[in-house]
Amino acid sequence: LQKRTSQYLEWIMKSAISIQNISKKFGAHEVLRGISFDVPAGKVLAIIGPSGSGKTTLLRCLNCLTCLNSGRIEMDGFVIDNNPDNLDLRILRKKVGMVFQQYNLWPHKTVLENLIEAPMLVSGLSKAEAIYKAEVLLKRVGLLNKEKEYPSRLSGGQQQRVAIARALVMEPKILLLDEITSALDPELVEITLACSVLTS
Repeated sequence: LQKRTSQYLEWIMKSAISIQNISKKFGAHEVLRGISFDVPAGKVLAIIGPSGSGKTTLLRCLNCLTCLNSGRIEMDGFVIDNNPDNLDLRILRKKVGMVFQQYNLWPHKTVLENLIEAPMLVSGLSKAEAIYKAEVLLKRVGLLNKEKEYPSRLSGGQQQRVAIARALVMEPKILLLDEITSALDPELVEITLACSVLTS
């Protein structure tokens, strides 16, 4: 316990994310130019800007879904630059979760199956362990009664809450959220954000 506490305190004193002069172009269009900032461990940062200003591109760069043209990102021991081939993306994405604006649920799997796939394949949990973790989170986001439904039978807000639960079930150290409340009713926004912060 003492060792784990010491490791946690060491981690909390460092920046969870350090972004150093990153740039990203799509053809001649420069989306990100010379972006630099640090995010301390345990903190929440909101990135605000108009549509098309590069918010989603920045998040995708953090999870190596989009490659940088230049610059460097450091996250929990990982260094991301314009050559991600040296990274173990499986381990990176286990530590860095992402909830997409368009949900990206697997349409051929039920709500419960969407949640248990990664814990079983990536983290090596048994099916029973994965189901237990998934049901705890589904209850927290108010969708335990929908665990046998397919995404096509859910509303946009319900699909968004499933996507949030799916990211949280992996217990990531860093959680990237791309406009996660855009499809939610106003009364659900507060509880959803609380679930994201408390579980991560």
